[in-house]
Amino acid sequence: MKHFLIEKEFNRKLSSFEHEMIDSWESNNYDKDLIKEALREATLNGANNLRYIDKILLDWSKEGIKKAQDIKEKSLKEEDVEIYNCDWLNDVDDEEI
Repeated sequence: MKHFLIEKEFNRKLSSFEHEMIDSWESNNYDKDLIKEALREATLNGANNLRYIDKILLDWSKEGIKKAQDIKEKSLKEEDVEIYNCDWLNDVDDEEI
């Protein structure tokens, strides 16, 4: 993965340690698009550091997410979950009145 993309997003030069961390993601076979999604997730949460991205990648790996497409599929599944919507304060049975 080009380190330039992360430097551009963070608006700063990366340290040698950070370059090594990015290289380790690639050597651990993290998909380049998945790394980009983790970068996007981190910046959306205002976290401009590689440790945050590393944690995202680790959590996704534990969930079996290996590609960026898996993230999209997961979010679609979460959108399909129906949430029971009940207005407990205003729903009153007629018998209770």
